[in-house]
Amino acid sequence: MKRIYLNIIQLILALLMMSGLLIAAPWVDARTPVEYEKKWGVKVDYSKPAYVNNHGIPQEWKYGTISESPWWFSFWVTLFLVSGIINAVIARRQTKIANRK
Repeated sequence: MKRIYLNIIQLILALLMMSGLLIAAPWVDARTPVEYEKKWGVKVDYSKPAYVNNHGIPQEWKYGTISESPWWFSFWVTLFLVSGIINAVIARRQTKIANRK
């Protein structure tokens, strides 16, 4: 029964890890509209906080750049790292338990 709970916890942690990665990874490339126009040469709407390059297509990034909201970026990166580390520790523990049998 304990293994089922650990598997459920691992699943929840994996979902948290993926959500952290899906938000933090594009944030690294987020640029202000002025920076985006300089780098990619594409006209964008200046009323949006930031843009990311989504396979050559400018996409609005509602969280702004990292320098505009460093605490939120740190939160998502920390969520990703901590959930990944805890997940790895649980997996190692389950492997040790399985190898004893």
